[in-house]
Amino acid sequence: MNRKELEEKVLDILREQLGYYEDIQLETKLKDDTSFDSLDVLEVSFKIEDKFGIHIEDDFVFSEAIRQFTAKDVVDEVEKRLRGKESVA
Repeated sequence: MNRKELEEKVLDILREQLGYYEDIQLETKLKDDTSFDSLDVLEVSFKIEDKFGIHIEDDFVFSEAIRQFTAKDVVDEVEKRLRGKESVA
């Protein structure tokens, strides 16, 4: 999967979680620019784990850093974890 496909899949997950009523772009700050809350963080992490077959540790999901993420940061994190998964396989 190329970067553009990954971006679209992650953006679709974010848009779905927020009900498609919010315009989510890569530069969107999830906490500041949307109604994204802690329950959304949890739901999105579950959906990403399921969609991409990766694991996201609870301490990362509940960290303060993740609440400052832009949509691009989410894509970058998924990409990093997918690369790590490929190197282990």
